[in-house]
Amino acid sequence: MLDHIPILSTASALARHAGARTEGTARNLANADTPGWRPLRASPFDPGAPGLRATRPDHLGGSSGAAVEWTLGAATKPNGNGVSVEAEMVEAARARADHGLALGAWRGAMDVLRASVATR
Repeated sequence: MLDHIPILSTASALARHAGARTEGTARNLANADTPGWRPLRASPFDPGAPGLRATRPDHLGGSSGAAVEWTLGAATKPNGNGVSVEAEMVEAARARADHGLALGAWRGAMDVLRASVATR
């Protein structure tokens, strides 16, 4: 029922995207020493979630924002592995920040809904 509210569906999509990025980072770190492992890279989050209205043709891009498309990074080490532990830690921190942003938006929207129901 709450997924029909645009801010909540966008926050949910961002949280799912951040979770998928965290999973990709975990896979990359688990295979940091595996010869030939090419790191997984997630597509950027697209906020064009269903329910949002484009105000001009190039606004929002028209995609759902829920899916994560994966690409493979380049092999940079002599053994064919391309995982940089430092880069993965930065990606994990960014995913955590995005997840926190999604939870904050969800909490704020729920506070507004609770306040509007309580005043009736």
